[in-house]
Amino acid sequence: MFRKIKIRLYSSDCGKGVERWSVMEMDIDAIILAGTKGTSKLKLDDTEDYKPFIEICGKTIVEYVIDAALECPDLRRIYVVTDLARLNHTFIERGFRDDSRRLKIVPDEGSIMGNLRETISCHVLPDLGFETFHHETDSTEAYLRRNRGAQDLRTVVLYGDSPFMTGADISRFIETSNPYADYVVGFSREEELMEIEKQAGEILCAPELKTALFPFGDTAIRANNLVMGKPLRVPDEVWNLAQAVYDNRNLLTKKGKKNKRNWGKIYEIFKEYTLSHGTKKPTVLWGFFLGAALYRTFQKALKRGKEWAAQNMSQEEYELAAYHITGNKCYGSMNICDVAMPTFDVDNEEMLRRLLARDAELFRKMRAVKREYPENPEKELDKLVEEHPTLFDRPEPIDDAEWKDMAQKAGIER
Repeated sequence: MFRKIKIRLYSSDCGKGVERWSVMEMDIDAIILAGTKGTSKLKLDDTEDYKPFIEICGKTIVEYVIDAALECPDLRRIYVVTDLARLNHTFIERGFRDDSRRLKIVPDEGSIMGNLRETISCHVLPDLGFETFHHETDSTEAYLRRNRGAQDLRTVVLYGDSPFMTGADISRFIETSNPYADYVVGFSREEELMEIEKQAGEILCAPELKTALFPFGDTAIRANNLVMGKPLRVPDEVWNLAQAVYDNRNLLTKKGKKNKRNWGKIYEIFKEYTLSHGTKKPTVLWGFFLGAALYRTFQKALKRGKEWAAQNMSQEEYELAAYHITGNKCYGSMNICDVAMPTFDVDNEEMLRRLLARDAELFRKMRAVKREYPENPEKELDKLVEEHPTLFDRPEPIDDAEWKDMAQKAGIER
């Protein structure tokens, strides 16, 4: 659970537009999605395999992700959803041992949302002392009445094809995320991505690598493959919609949208979702309307550039539309932060070709990219409390002048 101290700290060394949260949150579990069912293989010359099990520089990609999770001090347990036999064979060959018993391998169930829900329901919750959650027959509301506290369970989702993340990246994403949001989606900024290109000596943000940037506010961003949330605060119908959209993601591509039959399928998906909300249908429809308007704004931003985007796009508008789409049941947050390396995954043949070229020269350079994250804000808060032990015992509020004086002495900024 959370401690009683809940203060938001802002620091100038954190980068533009990034909030740093001082909430002392409960431990977080990680789920690594490295399944093989329902996914295609990558093929390049003599290399053909599922993305998590492609070997680069002596290790499979999923092993790099597992190592990063084990390095992260903020994670309690790590659950790897994958082909059991395949990963066990890899571990035996490598001589891998998890002496901390933090790692658990979970069988791949086939669908991305199914894997997440099954892992949370049948592994994460029971490991914490809660009942197994049979979401097929039990409602979330009834389960939470019997298992108080389970709604605050937080998990971070990692993808098994992201070999460049480190434990520091995961920690930084957690510390810069809004702890009060029901789910957080991570994005990296153009500034940090350009610095990575500079260190690697190669253009990495490109459409052919599926890493093109898009303007947002006064910068350009890209999803950084990090997601965190409180799974039991996400309604069942939202889980189902997310899976339906994922299963039909090809319909939303440029090629897919040209086929008018696909629009009928998309309409049916969203119609069924809207009807499932009962009296909240108008709210959901308003959310979809806002979403459509924001999509048009996004399309204009692609043509007109960052200056236009800075005047016409805001993070709050996108978060509000998503909130209404859930029937005002689930609040999501965009974490546009300085965590950039996980953005680059091995998602297509062109990226794999570049990484393996010249004896994996680019791969080695990207693995060696330096991070310069500021000090953890929890340590800064501890420093403030240590120097002023009675600070949080006082019932009266602290005025701005007194706060500024104490913060300056502690070496932090409000």
